[in-house]
Amino acid sequence: QVYATPAIADGVAYIGGTGGVLNAVDTDNGEVKWTFPAGAPIMADAVVSGDAVFFVSDNGFLTRLQRSDGKQVWRYALGDAGMPRILPHPSVNDWEWQAAAPVVRDGVVYVGSRTGDMHAVDAAKGERKWRFATKGAISNAVALEGDRIVFGSADHFVYALDRDSGTEQWRFDSKAPVNASPLIHAGRVYVGNRGPGLYALDAESGKEIWRLYFWGSWVESTPVMADGVLYIGSSDLR
Repeated sequence: QVYATPAIADGVAYIGGTGGVLNAVDTDNGEVKWTFPAGAPIMADAVVSGDAVFFVSDNGFLTRLQRSDGKQVWRYALGDAGMPRILPHPSVNDWEWQAAAPVVRDGVVYVGSRTGDMHAVDAAKGERKWRFATKGAISNAVALEGDRIVFGSADHFVYALDRDSGTEQWRFDSKAPVNASPLIHAGRVYVGNRGPGLYALDAESGKEIWRLYFWGSWVESTPVMADGVLYIGSSDLR
């Protein structure tokens, strides 16, 4: 099964699945250019940066590959190997279909883990620059703006950190697990959760500006802003 959105660059789509293989596929003819066996499900989107592809797998690794041939450059242990995952099911409440997706900026990879740690990793060397601990799983990508990264955790909080040092700038209690990536736009952070719904927060302070309740329906998608209108998907009560 495929839960991750393909990363597409220069006519090649990079995509993983529950079978534990990352595929590089020619977008013109559908031919597989190369495959990399990660050894565990790949639930999150890969990211392309320069000559590299970065992705996270459920055996607890952030991996960098060469785009040209899929050869491994390095692996970085996130510390969450062996944690069980429940895939979506119509009669189960606590499924996890999302996973931490890496984000690359200025030679640093920012990626969360299911143990609740946010990692900043040197993109060239695969070495840790800093780590910040939360008390719940981090199941999606960070949003970046200037010197700030913003992300949610299953511990109900939305966090803003200084991206160079990992120092906390603010945190906001959303009252329910936060699984989707936030959106930062025009000085506001928009983020949903598995409870009260969709929030708009002040990007500088983390204070609530408004909240939209979805009548108990989870909001696990990342908002999109277009022409002053915010578009967001919900689960329609699972």
